[in-house]
Amino acid sequence: MTEKTAVGFAALVGIDWADRKHDICLQVPAEAKREFLVLEHRPEAIDEWANGLRVRFDNRPIAVCLEQRKGALITALRKYEHLVLWSSYVSCG
Repeated sequence: MTEKTAVGFAALVGIDWADRKHDICLQVPAEAKREFLVLEHRPEAIDEWANGLRVRFDNRPIAVCLEQRKGALITALRKYEHLVLWSSYVSCG
């Protein structure tokens, strides 16, 4: 994805949901390198990760694409105003 197609987002995140952990890929539009990490499916871990993104990207919007339309992870992420949630089908906002 080029920076031109990611206008307005500080970062683009893809999350592969699972029961115990989530695989995450993060792309900063102006950078070629992608970041990969594994996030435990615990409220504390999700909060720490989401708040870390808020600080890192100065509360700018971050696009987050998930493979599901509803569920525990989407519910947990909806409370963060800086995260713009999308499924492969529709916006989750």
